[in-house]
Amino acid sequence: MLVGQNLAPDSGDLVLELPPISRQWQFLVDCFPAQLAAEHQARISGVDSDSFRLCAFIVEDEAGLLGGVAGGGTKP
Repeated sequence: MLVGQNLAPDSGDLVLELPPISRQWQFLVDCFPAQLAAEHQARISGVDSDSFRLCAFIVEDEAGLLGGVAGGGTKP
């Protein structure tokens, strides 16, 4: 698999040609192959890649799990 700009069509089994982007956004392009490979592996393994398996909760604010600034107070 090859992801990038100005690629030859026969340069890999799977080629994802991207338009030119600013260098500041290159980190987004760099993570594509790893994300696609992880999703493919999950699908092969029969795992739902869209669900949380190791975390039963999601922190939705800056107070954290315990609430309050110091981690033990109450929410206003």
